[in-house]
Amino acid sequence: MSLKEIKLPDLGEGVTEGELVKIRVSPGDQVVMDQVLLEVMTDKASMEIPSFLEGTIKEIKAKEGDMVAVGQVLFLLETEGGAFDQAGEKVIRSSSEKNVGKENKGISSGKDTSIPEQPDKESKPPVKAKTEASASSPNKENIVLAVPATRRLAQELDIDLSRVSASGSEGQVTREDLVGHVKSALKSPIAATSSPPLKSQVVEAGREPLRGIKRIMFETMTYSKQTIPHFTIMERAEVSQLVKIRTELKEQGAKQGVKITYLPFIMKAALSALKKFPVINSYYDEEAKEIVYSESCHFGFAVDTEKGLVVPVIRDAQTKSLVEIAKELETLGEQARTGTIQREDLQGGTFTFTNLGSLGGIAGTPIIHPPQAAIFGIYRIYHQPARNQSTGEWEETPYMNFSLTCDHRFIDGACAARFLKACAIKIEEPGLLVMDE
Repeated sequence: MSLKEIKLPDLGEGVTEGELVKIRVSPGDQVVMDQVLLEVMTDKASMEIPSFLEGTIKEIKAKEGDMVAVGQVLFLLETEGGAFDQAGEKVIRSSSEKNVGKENKGISSGKDTSIPEQPDKESKPPVKAKTEASASSPNKENIVLAVPATRRLAQELDIDLSRVSASGSEGQVTREDLVGHVKSALKSPIAATSSPPLKSQVVEAGREPLRGIKRIMFETMTYSKQTIPHFTIMERAEVSQLVKIRTELKEQGAKQGVKITYLPFIMKAALSALKKFPVINSYYDEEAKEIVYSESCHFGFAVDTEKGLVVPVIRDAQTKSLVEIAKELETLGEQARTGTIQREDLQGGTFTFTNLGSLGGIAGTPIIHPPQAAIFGIYRIYHQPARNQSTGEWEETPYMNFSLTCDHRFIDGACAARFLKACAIKIEEPGLLVMDE
């Protein structure tokens, strides 16, 4: 019998760490070849780490919620021989590949990653992780190590990573390092003078650690509110015609297997308004001190999942029909809820929609998804008495409220109000959207 170390393998080019979100085994468990030991999350993409040995788990050297580095020891495994599996191949499966190719052990969707048997050497040679959406490789001349998400966030915040103290085991800058750097720079007097309630006054009902998507959402929203001066403007539209047309198309769409909601109509209205107000679909380049206008409209839309808020992106929405947008909303939304969405489908958004209409609420002040310039809020339909212009009679009339939250550094209230009004006009006359198509 011998004791072997199970380390975190290479997760892909440029990725040096990940968050341990789930441990699948316990001390004393017998594990077999290719059995999944744990799940790691990097930049919202979940990856499964399988065993390359057979034996008994003697010790677990990390816990759920830890940020673990490539090469870090995670388990001690008691084995009889410590040999690799027959082919000597290792696989890390992304969440979207969990049910693909189970009959082909050790074979990924891309190129095979083979390692010859080395029974007399280190029990775990480096393994190249393969996913369909692999992280981009950093500049080899840059000696600062960090995962792509941390690099991107540092760029958005105009922070030089070489000035951030690194705490990673391999010398990499982690998200926590960046958070600490920002907090030190801000040195908020409000934060310094405020005091938490005395422990004797607090009766705890429980605690929940921030992990995975919830942690990313926590940090992203914190950065957004700390760096972007938000303002929100609201508008409402009379939606009797929209309700009527949507009902008719909903029945037709059901026959074709397409779910027609209100959101495709609202996205179409926004596309029309963005032609007049392109600054809403822009972002601010902190380094160049320039407003960058996006050539395409990549629409993000917030999806409520069990693990937290996920924002898939419909690319080049300006080139797609209302039905095509409806299909993508349904497909990407389902993938987000089941955890099978690809990493590239969560990146590159230029303008985001958050739809609370199905949950309730008549107004809100959403937070901008950086580095975007604005976010569009959609709320539930409600009824109020209104006089029918044709008959003069009072009728219960449906209305829907909308909000637009903008970056006040380069978008003013007048621009936001005009954009939102332009959207409302199209929403009130959805026939105009059909003409646009």
